[in-house]
Amino acid sequence: MIDRWMNYLFRFAKKTGNRIVPLSSGEYCSGDSYVREALAKSPLKVSKVQDRSDDGSFYYLFENLFRGSMEEIKRRQSIYLPYVREASVRSQGSFFLDAGCGRGEFLELLKGQGVPAKGVDISRINVERVQEMGGEVVLSDALEYLETLEDDSLIGLSMFQVIEHLGFEQIHQLLKMAFKKMSLHGVIIVESVNPYCSMALGRFYLDPTHQRPYAPDLMKFTLEWHGFEQVGIIYSSPVLRRVHFTKVAGKYQDYAVVGRKINL
Repeated sequence: MIDRWMNYLFRFAKKTGNRIVPLSSGEYCSGDSYVREALAKSPLKVSKVQDRSDDGSFYYLFENLFRGSMEEIKRRQSIYLPYVREASVRSQGSFFLDAGCGRGEFLELLKGQGVPAKGVDISRINVERVQEMGGEVVLSDALEYLETLEDDSLIGLSMFQVIEHLGFEQIHQLLKMAFKKMSLHGVIIVESVNPYCSMALGRFYLDPTHQRPYAPDLMKFTLEWHGFEQVGIIYSSPVLRRVHFTKVAGKYQDYAVVGRKINL
């Protein structure tokens, strides 16, 4: 068993570029500088994100390194496009809102589908990035921005990897307001880390802004509590096939609950 795990570690090190040195008391893993790698991968100019006195720069670079490339995130998020396309046809909303839009991956996908969309984010750097790409975005807290909108005005709303940063009462407030602002036949998409997956849960607190994980069954119940119907759970981001899991839900690192506003 130990030899098998050692072989796995060395293969992982070779794949990721890290160097594992056997020690009598454990294993030492070293590699290239995370900060230099994050700066190299940043789509923004280095001068905009290298101010080490700016907490926004720290988190932008951290997320840019560990979240995945924009192309990878767009590939993952593309599975939700059919739900938004359906809502854009059936609802009377004027635009779709991506709350906590980050670097704007989903906004780019919606633009490609011809769906009018706006983003809202509390990160100045993310907002500037989306604006540079030609996206429409507001620098604001999501709940505060929702409160400024007319009732029944949204095609739908998405929150990708947002709720794990919030307390449960904040989630209640957001979902209550989202239902109020969403047009009939609008859609809501809430994606988060899947705590049923041991690999995803093991990396959960890598992000210092994560408060707690929320189980998909809890979020399905919560969406239904606030009036959303036809709520389903979608599991995504499967882990390596060679890892054995006893339950289907444990095979996937992320999940989303998707619901619709059927009744006023």
